[in-house]
This record gives sequence, structure tokens and C-alpha cells, in this order.
Amino acid sequence: RLSTFHEGWTFEGIEDQFDEHVRLSVPLYDEGHELACRLGDFFLPPNASVVELGTSTGVLAKKFLDYHKDRGDIRYVGIDRVEGMLTVARQRCQGDKRAEFIHDDIAAATFGEASLVLSYCTMQFVHPRVRQEMFDKVYRSLQWGGAFFLFEKVRAPDARFQDIATQLYHEFKLRN
Repeated sequence: RLSTFHEGWTFEGIEDQFDEHVRLSVPLYDEGHELACRLGDFFLPPNASVVELGTSTGVLAKKFLDYHKDRGDIRYVGIDRVEGMLTVARQRCQGDKRAEFIHDDIAAATFGEASLVLSYCTMQFVHPRVRQEMFDKVYRSLQWGGAFFLFEKVRAPDARFQDIATQLYHEFKLRN
């Protein structure tokens, strides 16, 4: 079976430090979560199903479910391959019956039809050989009128703009 994630990357055993680390290393992390929540207003029909690829510690899941607290008909499925992350996610969303967390590789997971698929800084860790298959899988899972919210680091279209983006990113990390 083809491995989904780049070799050498591991998120095992870092769940206690993950949330703080990611806020300090991903520009607009919290603002992106807020945007994902607000986009839900446009893509959640009755009995909506939301799938989050790479749910990590459930920060986005909790924020999304709290934002849509009046929507008891939402089913939120978070998928992650690191059990320690899912333990934190389950604790964070404890008591919210709309949340379900699945321990699986996102490439192998079956998640059925979705109204909204969220992928927040996940695809960059998916091996390039598998990435297009993941996009195809997401597309096939979307209900008519559904949406795929992809928040990701990307490469600039040319070397000059890549250098600018890299410098701004390094300055962001140094400030934090």
C-alpha cells in the first residue's frame, strides 16, 4: 500500500505541544479556522455531513461545532492517523454527540458523502504521488453544492515571489 505521508514526518507523541506550535508556525491559523466556520453557513444543508482530513487535536472541530451550536443535525467526522491526537480531539469535543473521530490514514479512510470537507494544513504532508488521488476522492465524496475548504501553504508561481513569501514566513516565525 502506498504511504500517504512523506517519509520522515511524524506527529506521534507531540499532541501536548501541537496546538501551541502550530499557532506559532502557521500564519493566520486562528483566522483560517474562523473562515472555515463561517463558510459552513453556506454549505450546510439539513442533516449535513462535515469531514475534516487530518483533524489533529480537534481545535477546528470544536470551534466549528461551537460556532454551529444551534445545528443539532450536523455530523462532524474528523480523521487522523495519530491516535494521540485523536485522544485529545475526543476529550476536547467530549459531550458533543455530533462529533466522531476516526483513526485512519486519510487515503484509506471511507467517509461517504459530505456537504463540506475541510483540509487544514494537511495536504502538504501527503506524498505528491497520492495527492491527486486525495483530491479526486474528496471531489467524489462531495454532495451536489458541497464544498472543499483547503487551507494550505503553497509555492509561489516564480522564484522572485517564492523568495518574498519565504522571507515573510521566516520573519513571522522569528517574531513568534
